Amino acid sequence: MNYLLLRGLGRTQGHWGVFSQKLKDLGEVYSIDLPGFGEESQASVPLTIDEHVEFLRRKWREREAAEGNVVLIGLSLGGMVALKWLEKYPKDFHAGVIINSSSANGMNHFRRLRPKGAYGLARVALAKSDYEKELFSLELTSFNNKNNLSVLTEWLDLRERYPLNHKSVVRQLVAAGLFRRPKKIDVPLLFLASKQDKLVNYRNTRDLAKALKGEFHLC
Repeated sequence: MNYLLLRGLGRTQGHWGVFSQKLKDLGEVYSIDLPGFGEESQASVPLTIDEHVEFLRRKWREREAAEGNVVLIGLSLGGMVALKWLEKYPKDFHAGVIINSSSANGMNHFRRLRPKGAYGLARVALAKSDYEKELFSLELTSFNNKNNLSVLTEWLDLRERYPLNHKSVVRQLVAAGLFRRPKKIDVPLLFLASKQDKLVNYRNTRDLAKALKGEFHLC
């Protein structure tokens, strides 16, 4: 089995860290940056998830590298893109894994983001230095404190290589806010969420799994 990874809001493929390394024990691992970030930082950020899909699918098909069955894995905003991709082009992938994601329909808008998550994002946005921004981001998204120093160093290196464009993040937020889950997806789906997630309420992912008849696991 092979894997294609899609990261989330304001992040690049480099932010997968050791996760992508561990997946290599199971098969070939591929990743594509969302438009406007990382290796695709020169691209304009679309205001709809549909346009994200078309952009990424062109990049994926240009590679022609993957052989055999491929599982599409999306985290957060990447999960929204993955769902839309699987809906529009179900033959592109063998299955989908959606991690900590949400949609505008079927749930209260205020429940998509935890209050602590909203505070944490504001704290990141108002931070005065890149170091503080990445430190606060790590505190918001990580419980594995023993590895925080090495992860923080990696994230600072990534920010230096790919400076963050805040207008691009805002455009991603618009696309995420408008995203509505598909009515049906014709490939097997696995949904993963954490009950201790400080950013997104795990019930969002649970509700997606229920609506799309996918398997749901809560950590």
